[in-house]
Amino acid sequence: MLIGYVEMPAPRRRRPQLGSGVAFVAALMFGAIACASVAAARLNQGNPLSAGVFTVAVVWASIMLALTTEMVLHLRRFEALRGRSVIAVVQLAGLVLAAVAAHAVLHLLSKGRLVECTGQFVNDSALALPVLAIVWAGFMRSRRAARWVEMAAIAAVALYAGTQAVWHFDPFPGAGVQQFVALEAASTLGALWLFDVLRRLSESP
Repeated sequence: MLIGYVEMPAPRRRRPQLGSGVAFVAALMFGAIACASVAAARLNQGNPLSAGVFTVAVVWASIMLALTTEMVLHLRRFEALRGRSVIAVVQLAGLVLAAVAAHAVLHLLSKGRLVECTGQFVNDSALALPVLAIVWAGFMRSRRAARWVEMAAIAAVALYAGTQAVWHFDPFPGAGVQQFVALEAASTLGALWLFDVLRRLSESP
């Protein structure tokens, strides 16, 4: 006698998909705010005072990025190195999408008053990538490796600050935009360092 059976559907993997989606949205949000701060400084011809309000928003978004990264990495699927690599790639994709969208919008708003070229992405990267590196350093298992990553992020900001004139492509004089980006990056890295210290103190017995 044949015994029929009902094939049970495979369990849905909502939590891993939700985790990568949260990581992408958080990185996209941070990238959008960071790129908007650079765009505001460029629209105001390097006047950092008009774009200074974005610094608070960038610091807040970076802390949200750190919190969501911690939450996602606690999911079992993302505890291994391969899972962490997936989250890192997803976050990088969010940053790239935010930068491309920001430059597309800025091109429409500026109406040709600003120069849009591939070199302008260096200004965005000098702010976004060191922040992402510092976020990941806070969750690395090896503290020695984390220290190297932190020093590399600081060195990248310092190198950008030292070569700021190279990354000025807009027609207005001076490198006010680049100075603003370097100061904003340094402020955000400092805030993330303080956040990491407080987080570790709260977790210690």
